[in-house]
Amino acid sequence: FQKVRSSTYLTEDKYSREANVMIEVKNVSGRTLYPRGATVSALNAAGEVVEEESYSNCAPDMVENGESMFIWDWFYGFETPIDEIAGFAVTVESETSSYTEYQKIDAQGMMNTLDTDIYGVSAVIAVDDDEGRLLDVCRVSTGNATGIFPGSTMILRATVRDYENDTTLESGNATVYALHELD
Repeated sequence: FQKVRSSTYLTEDKYSREANVMIEVKNVSGRTLYPRGATVSALNAAGEVVEEESYSNCAPDMVENGESMFIWDWFYGFETPIDEIAGFAVTVESETSSYTEYQKIDAQGMMNTLDTDIYGVSAVIAVDDDEGRLLDVCRVSTGNATGIFPGSTMILRATVRDYENDTTLESGNATVYALHELD
């Protein structure tokens, strides 16, 4: 994977030190990859790991060559002072095959264009501003208990935040990647 962009929002008050980290990476491997996990590490000026989150969010579950994947995490209670955090690094674990088969669906309207019901719909939503800075990344899924009939459309909704201004976003540019599991 190759880093495309990232946004980090660091906050510190008398109670805690926190960071919201969002990273977009592109699959440049030449093959389809299936992410299994991600670790986000906070680095000091010497490049040493000073904080780490080992179970960071990553999606979508299938990333074809040339496509993007998003990694995001919220660090709570840093021991390291915020002004000593020089940057963040990400490590992604992925495989070249999966026991689960996936198929992309129309992400904007979640339209089922197949002749069969689909289940296990999952979407990653990345919202950025006009300058391309990531404002929020989230994952929304139906689980395997909810399906979409052939020819039907499902809407998945999520509340997204502007972490820089600590507000709920009213608008932004959304990128949506949607998949569903094949039986």
